[in-house]
Amino acid sequence: MLNKDVSPCQSDLILSSSMVLSSTTAQANATNLIKNAPAERIPLDFSENYVESPAVKRLNQPFSMKEFKDALSKTSNRSPGPDKITKKILTSLSVANLYKVLGLFNDLWYSSSVPVDWRLAKIIPILKPGKKTQKMSLRTIQLH
Repeated sequence: MLNKDVSPCQSDLILSSSMVLSSTTAQANATNLIKNAPAERIPLDFSENYVESPAVKRLNQPFSMKEFKDALSKTSNRSPGPDKITKKILTSLSVANLYKVLGLFNDLWYSSSVPVDWRLAKIIPILKPGKKTQKMSLRTIQLH
């Protein structure tokens, strides 16, 4: 990128982990990785002994309605994503419809796939209140 006087622009890329990338090469690599995220599914490949352990068998169970309702109760009433589905909509569903949503999540879990739209977000840096304009005084939010 160039400044108004056509000199190279020196800017830093701030990652959500508060790590700052000053090198233009590192920024280009990070930006390219974000834009061209791998689309292929990466299957989990556990050894036979590991898969048969009781702890792993518990982890590979479908999500239960109790887990779904617990997660929903811990969700804040933030703005909805592009699908416009709010927490209020989900908590207003009938039990039969809650099971349909739970079935969708379990299908996604077992297929090891996440819809592309769920993987995309705009990262916006916001200055923390009362802080000087410094890179580490910024926090990031995700807009879907």
